[in-house]
Amino acid sequence: MTNDIAEIFSLQGLRVTVITTTDTTITLKAKSPRRTADCTRCGARAHRIHQRRRRIVNHGQLNDKRIMVSLAVRRFLCKGCGRTFTEQLPGINRRLSTDRCLTRQLQDAATTSIKGTAERHDKAWASVAGLLDDIRYDIPWHKQGRRISLGIDEHSLKRRRQMVTTVTNLTRGRRGLLTILPNDKKETIVKFFKQLPDAVKARITEVCIDMRMSFRVAIEAGLPGVNIVADPFHVVQLAGRAVEAVREVVLGNLGRQPHVTLALRTPQEKLTAEERTKLAQLWEMTAPWPALKIAWQVKEKIRDLYHSRNRQSAAHKFALILAYLDGADARPLRVLHGTLVRWQEQILNHFDHRTTNGFTEGCHTKIKMLKRLSYGFRNRARYRTKILLGFHPVSEFISTTTN
Repeated sequence: MTNDIAEIFSLQGLRVTVITTTDTTITLKAKSPRRTADCTRCGARAHRIHQRRRRIVNHGQLNDKRIMVSLAVRRFLCKGCGRTFTEQLPGINRRLSTDRCLTRQLQDAATTSIKGTAERHDKAWASVAGLLDDIRYDIPWHKQGRRISLGIDEHSLKRRRQMVTTVTNLTRGRRGLLTILPNDKKETIVKFFKQLPDAVKARITEVCIDMRMSFRVAIEAGLPGVNIVADPFHVVQLAGRAVEAVREVVLGNLGRQPHVTLALRTPQEKLTAEERTKLAQLWEMTAPWPALKIAWQVKEKIRDLYHSRNRQSAAHKFALILAYLDGADARPLRVLHGTLVRWQEQILNHFDHRTTNGFTEGCHTKIKMLKRLSYGFRNRARYRTKILLGFHPVSEFISTTTN
């Protein structure tokens, strides 16, 4: 019967002898069923008991009552090394709590603030914060697949320029958040890549980024020879920004602001009849300044580029886009032309495996939710742990917590 009670309360490996209850607590008296213990120093089997004592261990909550375990702990005298040691009991950690209690705290910490978790478990704020600080989590590279596609992007920690870097696995069937780097500096990213084992570096075939030169330089320095992929969303976004810049200049010179912004942003195949009419009138109105129509056509040609069946077809379309932009006079179009030339190889690398950074952007959406639930962060290391808890099972962190 006592063994059944131990299983009910998730105390496998212990024997429950007495249960007492009050209005606020349930206390379980438990002990190890073994008569001997293995020495923690030399590994020899010890039989002689040197000392007995009781330890009160937190086991979490059941409804509105706290569960406490009054644990009989023994110290043994080892004949092999002549030293005393305390027996190791299953599921009990150095924080005077069980692994079940620790798991519940981490589960709550993943979805609520540190203060909320502390109040729910009747703990001090520093105790829950220390629990997060003690986690030592390393990326399980052996689970990431034979061919690894990485995604790298930055997001805001607190303010606009307090940035951190998200690293994800974009490999189909293995997608997941790998880690959060403490900032978005080139040196930090290079250090992250250089400290990877050589076997892991050999499995990384491509890295997808937005069109940020510091990321590209860092990858070329840390992972020389790997394919760098420019995320299609950011390429199309770059063309859209060029349209906006030209629109502001052209319509500003006209002194008129017709309501065409939405029509210019809408994909050509999704335009309504009314929007097509507006664009036709706009082209007629801006005929002396053709830069706006050219910018819009380039934006649509870049969108069409990503419908190419293979890299060869995409390279042909890309060459036509560069030729179309070659004689443009407007400064935003000249800047767009120069950027496309510099990133030509990275843009075309997308067509090798159709890799995008969409999963990383989706991770950022969830990260924003976790930041709101946590009411913000100041400690970057604690922020990394908290975000990883929100993306991975708690069981992956229990074994990494310092016990």
